[in-house]
Amino acid sequence: MIAAAERGLVPGPGQCIGFYPPVVFAESRGGSSAYVIDLYENVSCLGAIHRQIATLPDGAKVRIVVQPPKSSS
Repeated sequence: MIAAAERGLVPGPGQCIGFYPPVVFAESRGGSSAYVIDLYENVSCLGAIHRQIATLPDGAKVRIVVQPPKSSS
């Protein structure tokens, strides 16, 4: 947390520090981009990712496909 604050990343109430790509992926080990994000948005997104990869063996290759939200009309 101190290292993040030194970089100007200070989460407010209801916020946390997120990483892109998420640290669950091997690609994040080289220097993820940290940013401040809404706590609940981050937990929701990471929960969805973890549910989808929970049964994969360690080291499995995955592809992230981001779909736009469905229109409410």
